[in-house]
Order: sequence, then structure tokens, then C-alpha cells
Amino acid sequence: MKKYSLLHPPVLAFFSRDLYRDVGQNWKGIAAIYLVLLLAFCWIFETWVVHTKVSQFITNETPPFIEQIPEITIKDGNVSINEPVPYFINDPETNDVIAIIDTSGQYTSLDDTPAYLLLTNNKLIGRKSETETRVYDLSQIGEFFLDQAAANKFVSIFKAYFPFVFYVCAVIFSFLYRLVQVLIYGALGLLLCKVANISLDYQTLVRLAVISITPVVILDTVLEVTGINAPLFWLICFAIALFYLYVGVRANKAQSVPHTAHP
Repeated sequence: MKKYSLLHPPVLAFFSRDLYRDVGQNWKGIAAIYLVLLLAFCWIFETWVVHTKVSQFITNETPPFIEQIPEITIKDGNVSINEPVPYFINDPETNDVIAIIDTSGQYTSLDDTPAYLLLTNNKLIGRKSETETRVYDLSQIGEFFLDQAAANKFVSIFKAYFPFVFYVCAVIFSFLYRLVQVLIYGALGLLLCKVANISLDYQTLVRLAVISITPVVILDTVLEVTGINAPLFWLICFAIALFYLYVGVRANKAQSVPHTAHP
């Protein structure tokens, strides 16, 4: 009978052999639900940190750029603005040109300019790198309008929805990453079993691997939230997870079928 619930591992995974024994003997599957819940809980704190930084950046950095945006109209694929062209948008700190709006044909590419964006009468050209640019054809756009009010509205919507979108994506992608990780650790568990002359099936080892990375996930969350940068942290995490996996394997030795040597 299952002794520990999904709420116990975040605390007991650090020190309780009894937890690892219960997970190995009485839990079912690969503990995927527990892994999702663990990541969902931890990403609440990391999302708060990221959202705070993004919100501060948007609040402090975007107004000087938005104040330079003219009224941009696209009608049947043709761009027009309410300012003389070419029109330049500059970095407020360095005064470097970062965007050019030119419907006159004087500028047709970003070559020989420091700008990252060029809006022509029917194209948007963006600099991806020093050697590569992307060209977006605007000829299929029937009607579009952008001014400072619209830009501010977009920024407000982005700030409002960013944490929710970021959180969902972070949980999904981190789950996929951790799932691959525990599947690999399960394979390493087979080697640990062989060394310790213990027989556990692969599903049980993957389940134990999920519990063994719990301290790593929690430690990683704490460091991210506090802003502490640990050198070679990936190697430390690997060592911690492998140690706890070995603890889990040893805790289930009594329930295993020992390997027997063949004559």
C-alpha cells in the first residue's frame, strides 16, 4: 500500500530512504504526474522573477522608443507615414539609428546602415545577423495602422499576458526536458543495479529517477530566484541526481531479485 503521497517527495527526497523504498515498491508508472506538479509549482517562482524583470524593462526602456513612432498606415500593401521621409528612429542612449522608414526609395536595404529595421513602401527588412537579413513582403496586407497609442496598447497587452504564456510554455518544455533526462537516468540505473547486484525493472528505475532529480529541480529553482550563479552547476546537478538515484536503488534492494552468477 502506498505510504507517501505526491506532496511528500519535495521534502523527503533529500533524506528519506523510506520514501525511495515506497516509490520503488508501491508507486505505479513513471511518476509523470508528480513530475508535472513539481515543475508547475517551481515555475511559479521563476515566472514571477522573469515577469518582474521583463515588466521593469518594458516600463523603463520602451517609452523613449514608442515616442518616436510616427503614424504608419498600410493600405492595399502600400506604406505611408505622417512624417517626411526618410524617417529615423534612434536609440535614446547612443543616438544610433535602429530603424528607418523610407517610402521614397532612397533606402532599399540595410547595407551601409547601422539600423536593424527598414520599412519601405511595401517591404519590411530586418537584420538577423551581421551577414543575414530577412525581407517580409507587405503587399498582401489590406489595411493596417500603427501609432503611439496602438503601440502602448500592444505593450500593455503583452505585459498582462506574458507571465501566463511564459509559464505554460516553461512548464511544457521543462517537462519534456526532464522526461528525457529521467529516461536516460533510468538507463544509468540499470548500470547501478548491475554494480550493486540488484534487479529492478526499468520503469521502477525511471520512477526513482524522477524522485532523485527532485532535489536538483528545487535547488535550481532556489538559485534562479535568488540570482546565484554556481560554476559547473550542471555537473553538480548530475552528481546529486546520480547520488540520490543510487540511494533509491539501494533502498529497494530487499525487494529486488539479486543477479546470480552463472558457472
